[in-house]
Amino acid sequence: MNTKLEDIRLLVIQEILGTLSDDGTDILSDQLSQRVEARKIREDLWQVLNVEAVQQYIKQDNNAADKIINRIHRQKRRKIIYVSTATLIIALLMVSNVYRTQIPSKNIQLQLANGQVINLSNNNKIATVMKTHKAEYATLKIPAGKGYTMNLSDGTEIQLNAATTMRFPLAFTGNKREVFINGEAYLKVAKEADKPFIVHLPNSTILVVGTEFNVNSYDVEKVALVKGAIKVNNVLLKPGQELIGSVINTFDEAEVLSWRQGKFVFCNTKLEDVCRIIPRIYGISVELDDKETGSKRFSGVIDKNKPIENVLKALKATNGIDYYSDKDNGTFHIR
Repeated sequence: MNTKLEDIRLLVIQEILGTLSDDGTDILSDQLSQRVEARKIREDLWQVLNVEAVQQYIKQDNNAADKIINRIHRQKRRKIIYVSTATLIIALLMVSNVYRTQIPSKNIQLQLANGQVINLSNNNKIATVMKTHKAEYATLKIPAGKGYTMNLSDGTEIQLNAATTMRFPLAFTGNKREVFINGEAYLKVAKEADKPFIVHLPNSTILVVGTEFNVNSYDVEKVALVKGAIKVNNVLLKPGQELIGSVINTFDEAEVLSWRQGKFVFCNTKLEDVCRIIPRIYGISVELDDKETGSKRFSGVIDKNKPIENVLKALKATNGIDYYSDKDNGTFHIR
């Protein structure tokens, strides 16, 4: 199958709209598993476009969704969607005309397919939402400094780490179960032999029947298998193995899974890498003022339940660094 890149872009636009058909899902999944450029296109579009922008346009024009989707479906051949570059530009312009840069929310949010946003930080229960809506896709957004554990409609339990987004159906109705995760999560997949569970990361596809495993796509994608068996881009993993990029290693559960208890283990890690992770843990801004300081190494445990000042004091004591807080913007500077 030689699907054109503009076709993949429009499949992803449909995915963002929540209108991607089963055939389209199969085509997109196939392309994501085989083509690096397809995975890059999807990652870029999900970062640039959002459902709120599309829904805002639809509110202004009741036929907008039909216009976009009809253009996409106008030409079909062997279940492959062919559209012109001009149509792609029109669709992207429709979305980009209403796109606005937004300040990231500090609340855990569930965004429904119709654009409605539910604040789960206000003790709203996601299970109630799942019972009262049809089998449509929703997007769960976990901000920096937060975490969230939920059960999908099939009983699968997912614990999501900070700065993580998951797109999932409120009810599984087809012959397979699919979710899309960007960030870090621990999954306990409910067993359904006739309905495989598929996890899409920005650059990987994971196939599983029933198991427990950890996924991490913050930087380099990592998949660590705890129980059962999974295939990651057709690479079979056994319990105790972790796939990092294309390399299989054994892993230390205490280190890889410590985030589930709010602890983050660092072993001889560069300080510049630690400073990239701290904002995700605490939901604060950190800047490294000295590149030479960034090359220093840190080994230890950061407990997110302890104040950030405790972490900085430990870094100061063990690495000889100094720090200060910019009260104007709340940024912590390390030097």
